[in-house]
Amino acid sequence: MTGYILTYNQQQRLAHIETYRLLNHTLDEISIEKHKSGASKINSPVNTNNELVGSEPNNMVSVEKNDDTDDLYSQLLRENCSKYPANSKNKFGFYSVKTHISNCSFILHQTNLLSAAELCNRVFERLLSTSNAESRYVLRLMPVVNTCRSDLPSLENCVLKAWSNFLGLASCKINTKCSKVEVPLDQSNDEENANNDNESSILHVPKQIACESTLNGSKTFMIVFKSRGFKAITRDDAIRRTFEAIKSVDSSWNLCNSSPSVVVSITVLCKVTCISLLENFFKYRKYNIAEVCSPSTQYDCTNNIKNDESK
Repeated sequence: MTGYILTYNQQQRLAHIETYRLLNHTLDEISIEKHKSGASKINSPVNTNNELVGSEPNNMVSVEKNDDTDDLYSQLLRENCSKYPANSKNKFGFYSVKTHISNCSFILHQTNLLSAAELCNRVFERLLSTSNAESRYVLRLMPVVNTCRSDLPSLENCVLKAWSNFLGLASCKINTKCSKVEVPLDQSNDEENANNDNESSILHVPKQIACESTLNGSKTFMIVFKSRGFKAITRDDAIRRTFEAIKSVDSSWNLCNSSPSVVVSITVLCKVTCISLLENFFKYRKYNIAEVCSPSTQYDCTNNIKNDESK
């Protein structure tokens, strides 16, 4: 499961609204860019039969329609679906999942345009360019590449799979047993039936792949661990298993705590462990929306790494 770790200050509902607005606004810009550049294969949501592309024929509309009715119907469809093609789920691609941890939520990412990390990077790049936080209640918004159970074997297997996909390597030899996240009881009734129908929709989310500068650079990484509401996994064991998993995929990567090219963040939220592969961890001020728009541009990564681990 991929998505975002959201932290806020008491105002959960308002923080969720701001997060949805930030993500959807950025997603709209990306959709329009791809539509204008011709990357999208669908030029219009309405075909020659005045029907939504990829949808079933609408039985509510009379078969015998005159030209005026056809034009009006087509115009309404184009007006309402120009930004959201019928075969995509851009408009409803984000859902909140309870973590049972105060001031922390998980936002599920289910859009097929780009990965959660790429979308989050676009959000922070826009915030850096405008120097406007565009939020009052959101503290941190950090992308998550995958989740697993909070135990060491699941953590190691999940890191193996995520890191191999991140480097673009074949993972057929990796025995991944990352378990599905258990949905809380208050949401299981609504989502239990939808899991079977939406199982393929989760698989269509693009995988996070490292950029060329990361692959051709110094190949250094740093591991950051944080645990909230769960003490079964210790910090030393989690870092050791993560380090072994990364080195087993590609031994050319080395540990560096001063200026790493990738920060591997392990966040334990009760019985669920979130894995993040962050290429711009210090540039985006640890993905803190308030600090990324502050006037100060200097940021010392070595002096703040211990503070991040202790939070």
